[in-house]
Amino acid sequence: HKKKKFPKTTTTTTMTSCTPSTILWYVPNLIGYARITLILAGWLWFWESPALFLWLYGIQATLDGFDGYFARKLRQTSRFGAWLDVVVDNLGRSLLWYSLAVPLASPFVMCLEWLVFACTHDATGAWKSQFDNAPSWVAKVFEAGFKNPYGTLVISGIHVLPIWLYAQQSNADAALGIPDALSTMILGVLVVGRVYGACVEGWTLMRHVKALLVEDARSANDKADK
Repeated sequence: HKKKKFPKTTTTTTMTSCTPSTILWYVPNLIGYARITLILAGWLWFWESPALFLWLYGIQATLDGFDGYFARKLRQTSRFGAWLDVVVDNLGRSLLWYSLAVPLASPFVMCLEWLVFACTHDATGAWKSQFDNAPSWVAKVFEAGFKNPYGTLVISGIHVLPIWLYAQQSNADAALGIPDALSTMILGVLVVGRVYGACVEGWTLMRHVKALLVEDARSANDKADK
């Protein structure tokens, strides 16, 4: 018996094109928008209700740990999302430093953090790779994605110090039953971490300025040779 031949069937998959507006609605970016909303809502209650502010700020900080997860899980990574994540982090800390109004420290830290953001996110999304050839005291901070004693110290100083200062100024630490001696000790460790971080940020700025000057000199020499 001859086998019957069946016509070959072809399956076609429809690929949906991605547009800029599509990226705006990525789940990780929606989380970023939600974080901004929580930060601004909390800021309205900054001094009126410290407990409410801490809750709202804590929720947005917790959400910060989910945007990267969903970006990888849903394959929705984007340079805009990476940019937005750092912008939201800086926005939250800037509002904290501005409202705390720590003499000299507040304006210095705010300006430094935004300057470093401008440098590290200038024309490239892979900003962490920019520290591959950094001196050891800088490189140690970035080892294993900050998951080391140096990285933990710096990240704690950058992210936790302003919220800890707020807890002290609003007496939230006392309300939580934290002894004054312990609160002061924690503050000291956070200050050390923030100073260390400022040194790393300062090195980053100098490296960026040097790279600009080298590029300008190369461009000027190329024009002179023509």
